[in-house]
Amino acid sequence: MIHEATLGAGLEEEAKKKKHTTTLEAINLSVEVKAWRTILTHFSCRYMKLAEILPEHQEHKVMIAFDHLRLSFSHLDWAYKYLPILQ
Repeated sequence: MIHEATLGAGLEEEAKKKKHTTTLEAINLSVEVKAWRTILTHFSCRYMKLAEILPEHQEHKVMIAFDHLRLSFSHLDWAYKYLPILQ
């Protein structure tokens, strides 16, 4: 699943007003639909530098997209393991 996560935790009302989601809302949706992998994208530079992925959500194999990122489907097997380095 590729999903936008424009706003950080605690900004749920702001996200609702702007018709966006927070990082946590996107991850929860991914869990709900039983996504095999989740790639978060479309972050607002006004609110955070990088998506806030809590340790308990790393088990869902969440990845962070950034400008000029290129992935092939075979990368999805292991690319989520780079999240701690990016954070």
